[in-house]
Amino acid sequence: MRTLPQRWVARLVRYPEAVKFLLITSAASLTTTALFSILKWTVLETHPVTAYVLAALISAVCAYILCLAWSFAGIDRAREARWAAYFFATAVVSIALGAVPLWISRYTVGLTEPQVHRSAEIASDFIASSVVGACLSTWFLWRVTQRVLSNPAPENDAHIVPAPECTDPPT
Repeated sequence: MRTLPQRWVARLVRYPEAVKFLLITSAASLTTTALFSILKWTVLETHPVTAYVLAALISAVCAYILCLAWSFAGIDRAREARWAAYFFATAVVSIALGAVPLWISRYTVGLTEPQVHRSAEIASDFIASSVVGACLSTWFLWRVTQRVLSNPAPENDAHIVPAPECTDPPT
């Protein structure tokens, strides 16, 4: 059995957050692709963008659960609601970024049946959603994650305002 080159192992050990992020987003991408395919070929055949958005929402919930259990297990439970709001706000933007290429290929470029063959439609849907859309979504999520991790939250949720200097009133 072959092992990873030593320089790769050194990089993986040096950046554990990136490895966890990559594994979780990979699992989420696979979940999105599988659910998208199932939904698009069954109940939402005439609505592929809706199928993608629904699949990505379900996948985002799975990613949230994985993040809480593994990546961000040390999160302060008092801030969990705030963190969840940030997570799902970024997920909504990420889902929109992922749906845009599919929408463009379907409704702007017109890569749908009868203009193109059924196999070309399937291939363009896959490339638009699972390749281009996933790359855009992952790039956005990585940038947001890096920004959040590099700017830690204040110690409490209250707005911190420095107290004015205490001086005795003139007598």
